[in-house]
Amino acid sequence: MRQMSGGSLQAGALLLLGLWLLLFHPALTGIVTEPRGRGGLALTALLGLALAALPGVGGRFKQAMLRPSTPVFVALVALLSGALSWWFASVMLGNKTLALDCGVYLLQARAMAHGGFGIPQEAPALFQSSRFLFEGPDGQLYGVFPPGYPLFLAPFAALGVPMLSGPVTAVATVVAQYWLARELGEDEWVARASLLLPLPCYARTIETADLLSHAFVGLLATVALAAALRCRSDLRARWGLLIGACVGWATSARLLDGLVLLAVLLVLAAWLAWRQPRLALLRVAAVAALAALPFVALLLAQQKASTGLWLQPTQSEFFRRSDHPPTCHRLGFGEDVGCKVEHPPERASFGADGYTLDDALRVGSERATVLGSDLLGFAPLVLLGFASLLVAPSFEALILAFWWVGLGLAYLLFYYGNAPVYGARHLFPVAPVVHVLVARMLPRLPRRPGPRLGEPHVLGGALLLILMVSYLTQYERWRRSWWLVKLHQENRPDVHRQAAQVKEAIVVSGDHFSVIEGMDPWRDRGVRRVGQDDRAGLIELRRAHPTWKVYAATPGGLLLLELPPLRPGLHVELEQAWPSRVWPSGLALKRVETEKAIQAPSSGQEALGVHAASPRGSAELVFDVIQPGLYRLRVEGIAGPFMGQYELAVDGTALPPWEGYAPSYRPLRGGESEPIRLEAGRHRLTMRSTGKAAESKGYLALFDTLEGSLVEGP
Repeated sequence: MRQMSGGSLQAGALLLLGLWLLLFHPALTGIVTEPRGRGGLALTALLGLALAALPGVGGRFKQAMLRPSTPVFVALVALLSGALSWWFASVMLGNKTLALDCGVYLLQARAMAHGGFGIPQEAPALFQSSRFLFEGPDGQLYGVFPPGYPLFLAPFAALGVPMLSGPVTAVATVVAQYWLARELGEDEWVARASLLLPLPCYARTIETADLLSHAFVGLLATVALAAALRCRSDLRARWGLLIGACVGWATSARLLDGLVLLAVLLVLAAWLAWRQPRLALLRVAAVAALAALPFVALLLAQQKASTGLWLQPTQSEFFRRSDHPPTCHRLGFGEDVGCKVEHPPERASFGADGYTLDDALRVGSERATVLGSDLLGFAPLVLLGFASLLVAPSFEALILAFWWVGLGLAYLLFYYGNAPVYGARHLFPVAPVVHVLVARMLPRLPRRPGPRLGEPHVLGGALLLILMVSYLTQYERWRRSWWLVKLHQENRPDVHRQAAQVKEAIVVSGDHFSVIEGMDPWRDRGVRRVGQDDRAGLIELRRAHPTWKVYAATPGGLLLLELPPLRPGLHVELEQAWPSRVWPSGLALKRVETEKAIQAPSSGQEALGVHAASPRGSAELVFDVIQPGLYRLRVEGIAGPFMGQYELAVDGTALPPWEGYAPSYRPLRGGESEPIRLEAGRHRLTMRSTGKAAESKGYLALFDTLEGSLVEGP
């Protein structure tokens, strides 16, 4: 049996450590330059001295940890981890998702629970338009995210308990992490120590409480790595089945994470083949490949349904319609990377040359540093994981570090860094591995005979020290996040629950996060409508359901709205189409709060803005006509010094041309068309840039509403 030398393994460990320090060095310099870093170091030293002065404490702590049987200990920690996640989801989050991403994941899960990928739309569909949703070729809405994580959420969504999925992930991760530690060859105490390290961790709690895919992918990666390590001595097909399913599912949930995990496992497979070549390894690999295929097929099927092309990612299709430049979210470097719509401060920080290697290293350093404080409070403590590779080199431990560092380096290709409240969530899938490798170092710490530096006291005391430092250095983050999250959630209505209380009703909210979470067209069809408040009277939505009551969902409950009677005609808030129901080509669109941006009034206080344009660039949007008839149509918007000239048409019939220039911003009422017959159903508005006035400084536009004066009924 071939073996690698200790020197080669240490060289590999030094390489990985060097690569990580390339990103992590701000956490080390922060010990000297930042009060928090100096405070963390001082706290660690003081607590370490206190524990050293109390001989026997560490030993008794170690004995207490080993007293329960393995099933009891693992079950207790798993239940505690799950309880923390459930407490956060129910008390802190109020059983409502926190981020827009989470609401979209939930909406996609509801679709999959009903046997498909698409979300049905009902006219007028503009009220279902929202960020991270786009209309597919079949007229249904699709979420921007790949289907792997929604597949996991689907059973919970079907049962009406989606927030239970987080605690289940937390419980399963504890079991998987214990298995990984034992497959790494560590003893019972190290495996148990690794399970205690995440308990004070704020990131572990929120990542498993809210509906985000990072913790789920971390669970899949941990199981795959443990099963792969089992293959050192047991090459049965069951492990290939488990590995393939986990890698395939991870890839269909987070594409980049899955590819990095696959690369790590291929390195391990190559090592196993070199170490002890055998036909059984090929059989395991073949089973793994077959087990991954259904998840790859699921991903391709979702892309085909939502974009019309098997190989067109949903993200690319959505960004083409909504963001600017359209390729701004692609992986890699370049002037086009960095979204001016979703992340303008980050994009501005890159400068005129866009996202380059220096920006990537800065963003990567921010992620790596925050990951350290996420997982252990005092960030430099994560370096204990690399120390264990140097003092006790093994190829298996090196593989785990390869996953850790590899994911950190891979995310240099993605420009967006840490997220408010969530921290370094893009790197969170490596958390179980980091905790295992840090725990692995504890029995390798120096010790001497005697009560103060003897083995039981050093092992138990070191773990106790890390736990105390981790909690105390994260206390401020727990406290701050408590108020931030609580305040945010208390001001958000539970649209999904509130809407279920009424029938033959329209339920709207100005909080589009809550609207996304509250959408359930399978439950609500023909009974109620949930949508966004356009702040302009919900005219077309009310026209579709003239006898229904209208309620506003508020944090305190439903509020019945008294709205003025409807008058014949057509009124379309054009900004409501963005981004889900627009198709730009050579133009870039977004919703603009006109009074805030340019101090100009508009219907509903928002307009559809063309914020980047070139001559002959065009955009199309679709809208629904509820009341058929013969109409004179006009577009209303805002003129200004940067505005251009546009051709406008409805279903190919020209409207009067649009002249957007004015010396200062002012409302602009476009000319009325000749009578145009519009049948009930879907219609298309086209806007094409044709140039600009000589005095104008640009080709931009602000289109507010499409108005129709009814000339003759159906």
